[in-house]
Amino acid sequence: MAAWSDLFPDMMGRIHGCPAPLVENELRRAAIDFFRRSRVWKVMLDPILVPANTAEFDLMADVSTQFPVRIEKAWNGAWPLAVYTAEGMDADFKDNWMTHQGQSTGIVQMVPNSVRLYPIPVSDVTITARISVSPSDTATLFPDEYLRYRRAFTDGALAELMSYEGEVWSNPERAEFFRERFEAEIGTFAAQAAHAFGRGRVRSRPKLC
Repeated sequence: MAAWSDLFPDMMGRIHGCPAPLVENELRRAAIDFFRRSRVWKVMLDPILVPANTAEFDLMADVSTQFPVRIEKAWNGAWPLAVYTAEGMDADFKDNWMTHQGQSTGIVQMVPNSVRLYPIPVSDVTITARISVSPSDTATLFPDEYLRYRRAFTDGALAELMSYEGEVWSNPERAEFFRERFEAEIGTFAAQAAHAFGRGRVRSRPKLC
C-alpha cells in the first residue's frame, strides 16, 4: 500500500514552508475527487444476501479505506441486473415504482452507499456487484497500483495549496495551471475507464420494458 507522503517528493519543492499534514490532507482530497469523477478504481464486493420483501441494502465496501461511488455492474445470482438511477425510474413510471414487487431485475443507487432492488424481491436473493470507489475521508493508504495517477493527485493538491491566500507558498497563476491539468487528467482517465481501458465500448442506459 502507498501512503500520501510517498507523493511528497513530487510536491514539496514547489510549496516551501507548507506543513506536511496540510499537504497530506489536500492530496487525499484531490485523490477522492479524482476517483469519484474518473471511476477508475473498481472492486468486487462479497455476495450480499437480501431477504425476501427487503428492498434497500448497504454496499459493503471497506469503509476504513474506501467509499462507494457508483454501481458499475450487478447480478442477482447468475443473472445480470440493470442499473438505474432514482431520477430515471421516476421518469419511466407514473406510479410509485418503489412499491412494485416481483423478481428483481434492476438495482437503483439511492445514495452512494445505499441501493434498492427493483422490484422488491418476493424471495431471498444473493447480490454481487462491481462498484467504483474512492478513498474514504480518513484513508491514510491506497493501493500501490494507483500510483500511476500520482501526477493527477499532486496536480489537484498543488492547485488547492497554491490558492491559499497569504501563505509563503501561494501562487494563484501556478494554481490555475495545475487546476487545468488536473481537470484534463480526470477527463482522460474517465474516458479510458468508460471504454474499459481500450477493450470495450460505452453502453447507453437500458430501457425498461
